[in-house]
Amino acid sequence: MSDPSHDMETSLTRQQAEAQLFGTRGGTCLFAPIRHHSPACAWMLRAMIHDHKPEVILIEAPADLAKHIPHLTDPDTILPVAIATMGSETDGARSVGYYPFSQTSPETIAIHEAAGIGAEVRFIDLPAGARSGTGPVYQPEDAFGSAAFIASACAKLGLRDGAELWDHLFETRLGQDDWRGFFADVHAYCWSLRQTTPDAQIASDDTLPREAAMRAHIADAKGRRMVVVTGGFHTPALIDEAEKTPLPASTPVESYLIAYGEEALDALSGYAAGLRYPGWYARAMQAAEAAAGPPDWDALLLETGTGFAATMAASKRRIAQPQLVEMLAMAQGLARMKGREAAMLPDLFDGARSALIKGQSGVGEP
Repeated sequence: MSDPSHDMETSLTRQQAEAQLFGTRGGTCLFAPIRHHSPACAWMLRAMIHDHKPEVILIEAPADLAKHIPHLTDPDTILPVAIATMGSETDGARSVGYYPFSQTSPETIAIHEAAGIGAEVRFIDLPAGARSGTGPVYQPEDAFGSAAFIASACAKLGLRDGAELWDHLFETRLGQDDWRGFFADVHAYCWSLRQTTPDAQIASDDTLPREAAMRAHIADAKGRRMVVVTGGFHTPALIDEAEKTPLPASTPVESYLIAYGEEALDALSGYAAGLRYPGWYARAMQAAEAAAGPPDWDALLLETGTGFAATMAASKRRIAQPQLVEMLAMAQGLARMKGREAAMLPDLFDGARSALIKGQSGVGEP
């Protein structure tokens, strides 16, 4: 199956990105390329929905799980939660999948905003019962850390890896109001990721049939005022109009809305898509909402650092006050050297390593 987005162009300007996201289909259909659990994406998506006032919001989630949408806006639902799916039993085993919704999920924000304006919500991804295997439930994040574009961008900006690059370019814009420029930049970023990801890697899982299903759902909503919310890696393949195509056959799955946790949301706990350290990003989102704009990044840094020190003291690893001051000052200094006011977690990690580890770090160190 060919990939309509993978024609190996060399660059994409912000003007071109805005035209692709907001200028196609007569301007009635806006595309919001997102990163799962990104507070900056969630913040900007809320502003887009307020301004565009869509009749329908299309979200990257399995179409056969749409029955859970009303429960996600129930006042008694405490985030984070996940929709858990169980396939049919085969050789004594059942495939299990998890589709998480957190406080900072753009998908969560979209569903709540739709309820507020009376817009319809549709899940447009390949049904859970049509997915192959038992792999990750969203586009794996490999490209966000290993694509050639990431390596070259990090080398140019003096950053460590894809996680720090994403924070540097996007999460530092939490609370700002230029959603058009923000999503255009996310689109150019993800477009570049896709251009530097080998075709064989893209074709190795359900990415292409999933995108075919999403295009079919977008075509089905043609003529209506809509917002399309999908992972940014998929967006380039969805922009061009396509004829409605038959959806693949799907087998029934059982599904349940379950309580979830921040550890389960963390990428190292087996969840392939989204940002690491969801608890910290949720706190950043809360600070932005309290300020009705950009959070006080220095206050968040102080809160995070002193919280860490309190945790260490409780485990009898007390951090001396001068060391704590050095750690926080170094984190702020590193952020300023990289050209931004916001000190993010990578800066704090480096500050902690420099200020707190005076010799060789051994087994059992936090």
